[in-house]
Amino acid sequence: MNDDIDDYYECIWDLALLESLINNLSLRGYEDKKRLA
Repeated sequence: MNDDIDDYYECIWDLALLESLINNLSLRGYEDKKRLA
């Protein structure tokens, strides 16, 4: 049972990491667009 919980948390961690990466990329893109405008 402990292994299942570990896998579950790993999945959540991956999703959180992915989400923060996407947010950083979209924020950077937004800043570039603002500079071009």
